[in-house]
Amino acid sequence: MKLVIAALGVALAAGAAQAQSVFQCEWDNGDSATYRVAPGSWQVFRDAAWAWADMPCDEDSNRFGRPPVCEVQIADGAYSWTLRVEHIEPGVWVKSGFDQIAIDRRTGVANYKEYGGTSYFDPEIPDSLRDSVMVGRCQPAADPALQARPAPLL
Repeated sequence: MKLVIAALGVALAAGAAQAQSVFQCEWDNGDSATYRVAPGSWQVFRDAAWAWADMPCDEDSNRFGRPPVCEVQIADGAYSWTLRVEHIEPGVWVKSGFDQIAIDRRTGVANYKEYGGTSYFDPEIPDSLRDSVMVGRCQPAADPALQARPAPLL
């Protein structure tokens, strides 16, 4: 087991020196995703299109009314992708959102955090909040785009 963890740590740590790093993450809700990280870029592999796609940085822009801010960080100890959005309707409400994926490059432990809320200026209207956290495990993976696309079953 220590050998597997050490190999994972070396493989994930080697990504800082490489142009890109590809890894597969299994989340505690049963979902899985393959990510590709390079300086300034975080992509997710879309099986249906059999292609890489940038992590969505505009999914909340319609809901919040202005473009969100996305940030990719690559450090010796972690990868992270963050989406932040905020919109103020003067005198009515403030909406904000925050999504983040953080992966410890030494252990492969991953965390996904999502927070969003609306605060109203009128004290009679209750604020609404959403807050969720998922934990996962990531490991180095081969680039699926370089593999043959599976043939349809039917």
